[in-house]
Amino acid sequence: DDMSYSFTDPDFVPQRFARDRHVMDIFSGCGGLSSGLEMAGVKVSYAVEWDVDASVTYKGYHPRTSVFTEDAKVLL
Repeated sequence: DDMSYSFTDPDFVPQRFARDRHVMDIFSGCGGLSSGLEMAGVKVSYAVEWDVDASVTYKGYHPRTSVFTEDAKVLL
């Protein structure tokens, strides 16, 4: 099994990584990274964003993700 991947390869996130993986999007903004991860098959379970407006937007686009609206330092 070849373990090398290229950022230009559309299959960059190998399926064995994506399957059953849950990640946290820190400094999530309105959810662009989370959208890309979900398109690649990665489950974004949690997000952290201190800006209230960005957090509300994130929740609108990712209703199944638990969003913490606070400074990421509190969780780390």
